Amino acid sequence: MAGTTEETRGPAADRRRWRVARRRLGPIGIVRAAAARLSALFLRIAHGGSGPVRLGVGFGVAAIWLAFSIPAALRIAFETGQASPLAGFVSAEAAKRAADFLCLVRSGERCKVEADDLGLIIGQTAVSLFALLAILFGFWTQVFAGLAAALRGVGAGHVLVVGAGALAETLARDVAKGGAAAVLVRPDADAADVATLGAAGVELVAGPPSDAEVLTRAGVRAAGKIVLMDDADTVNLGAAAVARAARPRRPGEVLVRVEKEDLRRDLALYGAADMFSVAELAARRLFLDASFCEWAVAAAQPRAHLVLFGRGAVAAAVAARAFRLLWAPGLEAPRVTVMTTSPDEDEAAFRAAYAAAFEAQAWRPDIVFAPFAWTSRADPAAALKTVRRARGAVTAALVSWPDDDDTLHCAALLARAPEIDSGALRLFVRESAAVRIADTLTRLGHRGVVGFADPVALAARRTIVDRAIDRAAERVHEHYLCTCVLDQNEAEYHATLRRGWTLRQRLALTLRPLEAEAPPEQAFSARFGDAARTRLRAALTARLLARGKFTPNEKRPAQRPWSELADHYVSANRTAADHAPIKLAALGWRPAEGGARGETPKIDLAAIDDALCELEHKRWLADYAMTGWRLGARNDDTMRHPDLQPYEAFDADKIALAKVKDRDNWLAAADVASDGGRVRFVRTRI
Repeated sequence: MAGTTEETRGPAADRRRWRVARRRLGPIGIVRAAAARLSALFLRIAHGGSGPVRLGVGFGVAAIWLAFSIPAALRIAFETGQASPLAGFVSAEAAKRAADFLCLVRSGERCKVEADDLGLIIGQTAVSLFALLAILFGFWTQVFAGLAAALRGVGAGHVLVVGAGALAETLARDVAKGGAAAVLVRPDADAADVATLGAAGVELVAGPPSDAEVLTRAGVRAAGKIVLMDDADTVNLGAAAVARAARPRRPGEVLVRVEKEDLRRDLALYGAADMFSVAELAARRLFLDASFCEWAVAAAQPRAHLVLFGRGAVAAAVAARAFRLLWAPGLEAPRVTVMTTSPDEDEAAFRAAYAAAFEAQAWRPDIVFAPFAWTSRADPAAALKTVRRARGAVTAALVSWPDDDDTLHCAALLARAPEIDSGALRLFVRESAAVRIADTLTRLGHRGVVGFADPVALAARRTIVDRAIDRAAERVHEHYLCTCVLDQNEAEYHATLRRGWTLRQRLALTLRPLEAEAPPEQAFSARFGDAARTRLRAALTARLLARGKFTPNEKRPAQRPWSELADHYVSANRTAADHAPIKLAALGWRPAEGGARGETPKIDLAAIDDALCELEHKRWLADYAMTGWRLGARNDDTMRHPDLQPYEAFDADKIALAKVKDRDNWLAAADVASDGGRVRFVRTRI
């Protein structure tokens, strides 16, 4: 399955983006954008100026200097009769005017030079030129670094990355690679680091990340985006407090990395849309790029079963994501088995982080932590066979130890298993910052090995700064707000839909108001298609909002704008967005690949039966339970919800309302997965 497509890279794409930006920015914006690009260019010249670049600058300075100095010598030559060789090339009058100008600049008055002074002036010119070039090249780095800093201050806002570690440096490099000004703050740095990063267009500032003076020196007040990217959550949160105090900002301008799920959930002070987890991004990328549910269905397995070899933040995030996402028609609840060297410790940590899910009555995570003594070099293939006998068929295996060498070694042994070597079972391996483990194993002859959590892709500007991976989640929230607006204006919404009814349907509504043959949404979709219904809903919502016909419910924080949503609502929207391709696959649509033309998916409302609605409710229930919600009277502050129970526990009226909500989620999947028509799909069945 596929999530959002990556933007095309290359010179043509850069020129296209620049033309679009130029139309939107205006004159001032263009100047600021050009200043930002020049800032990055001067920084690269300061630290990475090659021999030809420096030689070219030297010739340029010498030419400018001699252009102002030689006319004085020429005038002397003309006045003393020594200019006969030059008479055919330079006008005497022009030389005199230039020399007079230089005299005025040097002494403030016109001067007359004797013939004996010719050699002296030529010597002064040569010495001053040599001194200028010596100063320029002696302070090469300082001169161009100063120019870069000055232009950065008037530019379009640089990206400030704060934190130590490979991911922070990778992000700063990717920002600079895109042509934007980037500043990296980390506790320590030597001259070699400053030069190396400077040559890549990244300005390095050394100092404690939570020091206000250090952040001020790095330009925290002028930064367009501030990304707190340290490997420690406490460092990021401390630096976030300093950054926000230095200059109050709009939501989304200070991005804070917080890896612990429960800590991220409980710290509502910083705002959910401003927080992110690299481990969670790795898990989301894995399930967006790998069709676990499709494999389980194709293999006629009862459920999606994932076996994890390893421990750590990435392994825990993958396990949690599997329970939230791997729900598909014909499959039972997902199952996860974790093979780890410390099963009791890891299980206690997982249960503590997702306590609400293990306390739920309607559904609980089907997860087992089994001992696997990797330190004694146990055979992972034999352990996989044991899991299959004890827990059933396996959909995929995944290796993610904290140490890269252990990950490579365990994956190499596991790749020799017959089911993986034959391609019947996929093996996923966490990539390393030093080497691509999956490619290494493939070159060694192992098949069926797929890499995930590539640090370069995870720490890319598009992922972290631009938040492209959340674009679909924002569309989910937009659909929810659209429903809220139309619910408050139900009469106007239904009247708008009825304008597209046939005469027979209008007569049926008039003659039998309570026994109309079809609800307005279904009748409209049957005549014009679901895409037309989606466009109509969006247009009507925009008009109603413009008229002020929507009042967000103060008791419903879920109706706030995306940038103000709490973490648990952002997480729910992300899961719904990531599940949209699975919904489309269940309805017979796949992303267009291999040059296929494709089209925007069209969902038949009649195809969404009660079984699909119930499946969506189960997925929502598991997602909310994993996020920390518990059963109880509706209370967003304490995260209580009365719908965290199966359909069987609802009364008839409540089931009807729940089905409407779940059906709308299926209908919205086409718009969410296709990113408003940008991603094309092909029909796999009629």
